[in-house]
Amino acid sequence: MNLVSNCLIRARVSFSGMALLAALALDACQLTEADLVGTAGSDAAVQDAGSFGLDAGNASLDVAAFEARPIVSLVGMPEATGCADGTREGFLDAAFKAWPNIAGCSGAWDQPGLTIEASRQPSCGRMAGNTGLLASGLGCGAADLCADGWHVCRGPIEVERLSPSQCESVLPPGVAAFFAVAGGGGAAGECAAEQFGPSWDNDVRGCGTIGHAEGNGCYPLDRRLEFSDCLDTQGAWACGGPASHDQEVRLVVKPNADQGGVLCCRNESESR
Repeated sequence: MNLVSNCLIRARVSFSGMALLAALALDACQLTEADLVGTAGSDAAVQDAGSFGLDAGNASLDVAAFEARPIVSLVGMPEATGCADGTREGFLDAAFKAWPNIAGCSGAWDQPGLTIEASRQPSCGRMAGNTGLLASGLGCGAADLCADGWHVCRGPIEVERLSPSQCESVLPPGVAAFFAVAGGGGAAGECAAEQFGPSWDNDVRGCGTIGHAEGNGCYPLDRRLEFSDCLDTQGAWACGGPASHDQEVRLVVKPNADQGGVLCCRNESESR
């Protein structure tokens, strides 16, 4: 496994209901989650209204397509990792120098939405995150996953500006997860830097390895979650159903910390 060197690595991986616990003594990162075990995909027939066949043309990647590899956490101070709980799971490098202004932060939240105004402010004092005091996400919103001085990235333009590699290398090979941005998209597959309102609520957009391949209108974002993709995660993500198939980003919650979370961007005044 070619990840970062010099780290404390702990992994718990499930194979056919059995757990294998392994620990390797190294010194800057930590494998903390056994959250990436394959799940069966579903074939939902509902398409987005006005999607011009985009959803039907982009095959989704479900967790079953990946090996059962645990997610990796780099441990550091929240202001350096970008994640409120001090553990970063996306854009990994041991000294936080390759991606100093953007981070993938895993965790749960139960306050709905990514694009509504209320979702832009922390709801539980930034105590969320997969290793946070409120790891269950109780009373937390998506913004609670980001450290003070950071915010949930608002769309493709901000990701392109703050990530030297765009979405590439967000996760180590073989890991199944997704990190969302707080920007919606239109039913025809287009995105905007920062849009709020019902006409831009289609699908959850971001970087990762699960969900549907993103269209060119959202570059550099590479994946999106339709409601059926959220169902495929077997409870890690929840973003509505057939009756609300064009409102996923307003409805999305994260019932547990498995399979990712959000992309956090450093506030512009503090960018390095």
